[in-house]
Amino acid sequence: MNGKLDGGDLPSNLNTGAYQKLENEIADRADLGMEATLDVRVAGYVDGRPTGFTVQLKVIDPDTGLRVRFKNDDFYNTSGQDFTRITRLEMARRIEHQVGE
Repeated sequence: MNGKLDGGDLPSNLNTGAYQKLENEIADRADLGMEATLDVRVAGYVDGRPTGFTVQLKVIDPDTGLRVRFKNDDFYNTSGQDFTRITRLEMARRIEHQVGE
């Protein structure tokens, strides 16, 4: 997984803002050596194009097997969406102290 969906399949509001924050969090976690799994499911279609996605993010510390992040979210083709991202500093703290969710 490269952290990005094919932009040709995405409505205009999905690969920016909230979804982009999710992609950036996954990239930071990979940089810190974590294993991130993202399950993405299409939430519906209008005129043959996706209207949104339901995602499940699981992040595991491969050294300990501890789940350090678990998040379910919906991303729709509307403005004003938000994704609460964990900062890189908080990620490092959780890894160091083995704090899971």
